[in-house]
Amino acid sequence: MLRNAREERRVLQQQRTGVQKRLKEVALKVEKTPRGTDQYVDLVREESKIFQEDNLIAEKVIDVEERERQSFESLTHAIYLAHEKENEQREHTKYYSIIASLIGAIIGAVMAYGRLRSVNKAMESSDDTVQECRVILTDMQSQQRDMQSLITNVRQYLNTAGSSNTDQDATQQVLSVSSQKENYDNVSVVDKEMKENIKDILTTVKENGSNLDKDMKEIRKILEVGSAKDSSGTVVYVGHEIKELLDETGNNMESKLKIYTLASVTFIYGTLALTLPILYHFFKGS
Repeated sequence: MLRNAREERRVLQQQRTGVQKRLKEVALKVEKTPRGTDQYVDLVREESKIFQEDNLIAEKVIDVEERERQSFESLTHAIYLAHEKENEQREHTKYYSIIASLIGAIIGAVMAYGRLRSVNKAMESSDDTVQECRVILTDMQSQQRDMQSLITNVRQYLNTAGSSNTDQDATQQVLSVSSQKENYDNVSVVDKEMKENIKDILTTVKENGSNLDKDMKEIRKILEVGSAKDSSGTVVYVGHEIKELLDETGNNMESKLKIYTLASVTFIYGTLALTLPILYHFFKGS
């Protein structure tokens, strides 16, 4: 609209310039023409028409200039409103960014607190498991010492036994020791699932510990029976083969108990070695 007004004003100004040029030419002719003649009258009439045409064009120029001024004011006001709207949007965007940053910080703090609590719980449960493992290992060491003491007593009993026992009693001794050997063969069995679950490891260790207690009780009964026979004056005969078998059984029991203890400790600390780096990585990520 402003462009059209300017174009129209330019055209009117060109027209007015042409009219004013014609007016000057007619004025010169009027000055040169003698008054009272018909030519003078015609020139005066032509000059009057040109004046009227110039006044009409001047009025149009005034109207066009007024429209141009209004168009310019409208354009200026529109530009001002656009700048105000842009500033308002910029302020809103800034406020929204601040609010979103605060919400994100709050959510991040809550998530970090939750992960920290979960890590603390995991560490506490790991500490409890380690403590329980230490208690069980202490019990196993005590059982191993008792087993070594019992084996020593058995060997002493065999070395000090007499030489006139019946073949039936010797056979019963061999069968009893063989059954003990079979029982202790089961002690060395370690469940493969202990690698995947610490609770399964602890359960298996407790079960094997109870089996060891039962076996030690049975060995004590054998010693008590042997002691009772010695006190009654009965002489027990133990052959060379039976003695070697009993020695071999005692050695196997001792070696299997050591292997069982070493395997249990290895699996427990291996599981802890796999668990603690995961917990450390999780805690480091939070």
